[in-house]
Amino acid sequence: MKKFLTGLLAALLVLPITYKAQEAGDKNSLLWEVTGKGSEKPSYLFGTFHMMCKDDFRIPKKVHKALSSTDHFAMEINFSDPNAMLEMQNMLVSDKKWTENFTEEEIKRVTKALESLEYNLDEIAQLSPIALYSMISVKSFECPQNELKMIDLELMQSALSMGKEITGLESVKDQVQVFQKFLTKKEIISMIENAARNKEETQLMLKVYLSEDMEQLGRFFKESESMSENQKKILLNDRNLQWMKKIPQLLKEKSVFFAVGAGHLAGEHGLISLLRKNGYQVRPVTD
Repeated sequence: MKKFLTGLLAALLVLPITYKAQEAGDKNSLLWEVTGKGSEKPSYLFGTFHMMCKDDFRIPKKVHKALSSTDHFAMEINFSDPNAMLEMQNMLVSDKKWTENFTEEEIKRVTKALESLEYNLDEIAQLSPIALYSMISVKSFECPQNELKMIDLELMQSALSMGKEITGLESVKDQVQVFQKFLTKKEIISMIENAARNKEETQLMLKVYLSEDMEQLGRFFKESESMSENQKKILLNDRNLQWMKKIPQLLKEKSVFFAVGAGHLAGEHGLISLLRKNGYQVRPVTD
C-alpha cells in the first residue's frame, strides 16, 4: 500500500511550462537561488520530474549541495507526516464510481482502452479521480512500476537524515480537490484512451528535463495539445498563487529548499516570476 500511496506523486507529473520561461540573461537550470528581502542565507527552488525509471534517475550534485546548506525542506505535500499518508489512503476510493454517468458506449470505450493497459474496469471503478490519474500516469514510463523512483521522496529522505523540518505547501485535501475539478468525464476518457501517446510524450519530456533546457521544455509544451489552457490554470497557475500565500512567510523565517514539479517554475504565472514580482532575486544555479 505504501508504494501505491507514494506512487500518487505521479499525479503531479511535470506539467506544461508556458513559453518565455526566463528573463534575458537567465541560463538554463532546474535549480534557482532565491535571495533578498532581508534573508541572511540563500533559499533554493528546484523543479522536479516527480517520477522516473531507476535507470534514468539522478539528482545533480548542485542540488544536494543546496539542500545541505538550507535549514528547511518544503514540498508540495508533506509525505513525512503520518496523518497526510493516512488521509491519502482514505481518499484512494470514492463513494461513487467514476463511471457513474458514463453512457454504454463510453463504458465500452474505456473498458477496451483499460484492457490495453492491463487494467480491469471493475477492479478500479471505485477509485478516486486522483488515484485513477496516478494508475494511468505510471503507464507513461517504460519500466515496471516497482522500478520507478520519486525525486521528491528521495530529497525528503535526505532532508530528514539531515534533521531538517519538512513542510507541505498544500494538503492532501487541497490536491484531491484540484483533481476533482480537473478530471471531468471528458478528460478521464481522453486520459485513458491517449495513454499510449502520453508515453511517447513523457519519454521526450524526460530527455529534455534531464538536459535542464527550460526554454526547449517550454517550447515543447507550448506546441503540445495534451492540456487545455483551463487545465493549466487549475493545475499550475491557481496552485502557484495559493503557494505564494505561504512561501514568503517561510522565506522570512529561515532558508528553505523548495522541491516542486518543474511545471510550476516558469512562465508569467510561475513561481520564478511570482517571487521576482514579490521583490526576491531569483537566479539560476548552473554549477
